[in-house]
Amino acid sequence: MQMSVNTSQGAYVAGNTSGLGYRVNLQDGSYSSIMPTAFPGGSGIITIALMNNQTAYVTGGSNGILYRLNLTDGSYSAVNSTAISGAIRGVALLNANTAYVSTFTADLIYQVDLTTGNFFSITPSAITGAALLGEALVLQIGTSQLGGNDLSFANNLNANASVFTIPLLALQANIPTALRSVSPVRNAIPT
Repeated sequence: MQMSVNTSQGAYVAGNTSGLGYRVNLQDGSYSSIMPTAFPGGSGIITIALMNNQTAYVTGGSNGILYRLNLTDGSYSAVNSTAISGAIRGVALLNANTAYVSTFTADLIYQVDLTTGNFFSITPSAITGAALLGEALVLQIGTSQLGGNDLSFANNLNANASVFTIPLLALQANIPTALRSVSPVRNAIPT
């Protein structure tokens, strides 16, 4: 089972055996299915990645297809019509147009265009013996513990900074201190 957290109170989980996606309340543990029927071909959901509160991307079985899942009504559709070589076992979303997927049997990592379904391998050959099960991208600076200028600056960076800049700050042990060290107003005189 793979979990993709949505908010501080809720998460979405992939049901491998049932072939269903579930919404879980992290406060009281209650859960409900978000899909009216099981995943295509009776295969279980292997991984789930949230785009926003309405859309997730899921994979299952070994058909090499990435699916777009509507979290509101549980409907899903294939992103790519041609199968990716190997069983997809991980999905990381870069933005609204691009995802990266890893394959378990082919041991390759692919970039997928979420608007066209086109994909290509970014690894020139298999990562021998790896049995890839997933990947992760750090795409946002956590803001739940921030306030004031730190929060404003983090929100601005999350909205506008490059995908290469965000991890430099998001992975720091003390995010407020890291933000203040690069803030354009760090030398401002308080009033």
